[in-house]
Amino acid sequence: MTIHRPTRQGETGATLFTDLAVQALESGAMPIIWVGADGGFRFVNSGARAYLGYSPSDLEPLHLWDIDVNLTPDLWQTGLSRLVDQRNFHFETLHRTKDGREVPVEVRGHAARGPGETVLCCFVQVLSEPRPYHVALAADEERYRLVTEQAGQLIYEWNIPTGSIQNWGAITAITGYDPAELRRFAFQERLDALIHPDDRDRVLEHLEIGQTVTGKFQAEYRLRRKDGTWTQVEDRGVFLNDGTDSPQRLLGLMQDITARKEEEAERRRLEARMMQAQKLESLGVMASGIAHDFNNLLGAMLGNLDLLHREIPDTSPLHRRVLAARKASQRAAELCRQLLTYTGKSHQSRVALDLNTLVRELGTILEVAVTKKTSLELALQPDLPMIRGDPGEIHQVILNLVLNAAEALEGTPGTITLATGLRACERAFLDHTWGKESLPEGRYVFFEVTDPGPGMSPETLQRIFDPFFSTRFPGRGLGLPTVLGIVRSLGGGILVDSSPGRGSRFTVLLPPAPPTLPVPAPPAQAEVHGTGTVLVVDDEELIRTTAEDMLGFLGYGCLTAATGEEAVALLEQHQAEGADPGGKVDCVLLDLTMPGMGGPRTLAAIRERWPTLPVLLASGYSREEVATLLGDLAPVEFSPKPFNLDLLGTHLARAMGRRPPDRPA
Repeated sequence: MTIHRPTRQGETGATLFTDLAVQALESGAMPIIWVGADGGFRFVNSGARAYLGYSPSDLEPLHLWDIDVNLTPDLWQTGLSRLVDQRNFHFETLHRTKDGREVPVEVRGHAARGPGETVLCCFVQVLSEPRPYHVALAADEERYRLVTEQAGQLIYEWNIPTGSIQNWGAITAITGYDPAELRRFAFQERLDALIHPDDRDRVLEHLEIGQTVTGKFQAEYRLRRKDGTWTQVEDRGVFLNDGTDSPQRLLGLMQDITARKEEEAERRRLEARMMQAQKLESLGVMASGIAHDFNNLLGAMLGNLDLLHREIPDTSPLHRRVLAARKASQRAAELCRQLLTYTGKSHQSRVALDLNTLVRELGTILEVAVTKKTSLELALQPDLPMIRGDPGEIHQVILNLVLNAAEALEGTPGTITLATGLRACERAFLDHTWGKESLPEGRYVFFEVTDPGPGMSPETLQRIFDPFFSTRFPGRGLGLPTVLGIVRSLGGGILVDSSPGRGSRFTVLLPPAPPTLPVPAPPAQAEVHGTGTVLVVDDEELIRTTAEDMLGFLGYGCLTAATGEEAVALLEQHQAEGADPGGKVDCVLLDLTMPGMGGPRTLAAIRERWPTLPVLLASGYSREEVATLLGDLAPVEFSPKPFNLDLLGTHLARAMGRRPPDRPA
C-alpha cells in the first residue's frame, strides 16, 4: 500500500478506512486524491501518481495548489467552505505534472467528514488522452480563442464551487495582464482588486440576482488595468447548473466599451450644447423683441421728457419730477441695452483696445467692489495683442465677473485673482466654451477671474447664463447673461471651470483685433438745430408723434409715414418734378424694423428712386449688426434708439452733410 501521510495526519486515513479498503483504492486504475482542510494530500493512489509523475515522497511537502494550475492558497481558503457546504462537486481544471506539463482533468467528488477533519475525496479523469472528440474540442477552443481575441472580447468561466476562473480571448488587451497573471486572481480577488469600489456593490447585486432569480448576469463597470488605469467594460453571462439544483458555473463575455462610452458622452455633450444654443437663440429672439418694443416706448417717453425738461423752468416744482422720470427712463433704456447685449445686438462701437490698460483703469473700482476680507491679485501678461471691443462693454464684463466672484465668497476671507494672457486654443478646448458657436482654432487674448468660493454644481452650471437666474437673489441675474452677450458679439467665448468645494474660474477668450479698425467719432452732445423737412417713417404712432415734436423743437418741418409703402408714396408726391420746392423732403428718419417693406427694402427703394436723398437709420441694434442686415445698402448714417434731442440733432446734421458743433466744455 502506497499512501502519502504527513506525520500529523497519519491517523486520519487509518481512522477513515481499513487497510483492506485503502489497498483496494491504491491499486485501482482511476486516479484518486484525498485532500485535507490545509490543502495537503492525505491519499494519492498509484493511478494519480502515474499521470502526475510524482513519488509518495515528492508529494509529502506539496499542496493541492502546487499541482492545480487554477488554484492559489487564497483561493483555496475562500473556496473550501463552499465545497464542504455543497458536499458534492464537479469541475474541470488543469493539473501540472512533475515535468511541467499541464494536463486537463475532470474532477468529481464529495466532502467526507471524519474525526477531527473534513477530507475532500476527489476522483479524477484525465482528459489528455488521444481521443478524437477531445482533439476536435481542443481545435474548436483554439479557433474560438482566436476569434474572441480578434473581436476584442474576453471569455471566462467561473467555477462557483472552487472560485477559480479560466480566461480566453483578448485578456491582455482588456486587462493588461497576461493569461498566467490573471489566472492567479480568484473570483473574490477579482472583485476586490479589479472592479472599481463605487461599482462593486452593484456588480455583486447583479450576480446575486442572476444566481437566484434570472440565471443571467449583465453589468457595466470600471475595471482596473494592470497599469492602474480604469477602463469601462460590459460584462454579461449565463449561469449553468450542470445537472444540480444550484448554479455551478458562470460562462461570461467581457468587452471593453471605453471608446463607446466616450463617444456616448461626447454625443450627449454635443446634444446638450446644441440644446443650450437653441435655448440661447430662443431667449435671444424673445429678448430682442422685448427690447425693440420697449425701446419704442422708451423713445416716446424720453423724447417727451427731454422736451419737458427744456420747456419747464428750473425753478418750477415740476422740474425735479421731470428729472426723476428721465432718470428712471434712462435706467429702463439701460436694461433694454443689456437685453440687446445678451442677444449680441447692442449698439456699441468697436475699436482696438489694450486689455491690460482696461484692467488697470478699473483698479480702484475693483478694489472697492470686493469686501474688506477679500483681496484682489492682478497677474497681467505684458505685450498682449490688441482686442476689438467697446471700452464700456469690456469694463462691464470684467467688473461683473469680479463682483460675481466676490459674492461667491459670501463674506469669507479669500483671494480673487484676475489674470490676462495669450493662448493657442485647439478644437477640443474651444468645444467646451460658451458663446459663439464653432470658434475657430487659433490665438486668443484671455482674461480669467478665479475665486476660492464654494463652487457650483453641474445643474447650476447649466443655468448660470440664463436671464434672471441667480442662486443668491431671486429675480436678479442679468450680469452673467450680459457678459455672455458681450463676449458673443465680440466673436469670443467663455470657459467656466467649477465644481462644489473647489471654487470657480471664468476664462474669457477674445480674438485679437485686426491690424486696422475704424474708430467712429463720438457724437457731439450739444443741441443742434437745423432747417428743412424730415420724413419720419416708423410703425409706432408714439414714436412718430414724439419725433415730430422733437424735430419741431430743433427747427425742422416734419412728415410722417407708418409704413415703407406709405413713405415711398409721400416721396413720389413731394419729390416729383414741378412740386413745391418748399415741400420737398430734405432727409428721411427711417426705422429699421417695420412690418411690410421694412427698413432695408424701404432704404433700397429710396436709394433707387432718389439716390441723393439723405437717410438717417434708427435702430436699437449695433452699428455692425445694422451694416450686416443692410448688406450692399451700407453705409448709411445711423442713430441708436432711444435717442434724445442732442443725439437726434447731431445725427440729422451729419446725415444732411452739416458738421455738428463740438461738444461744449
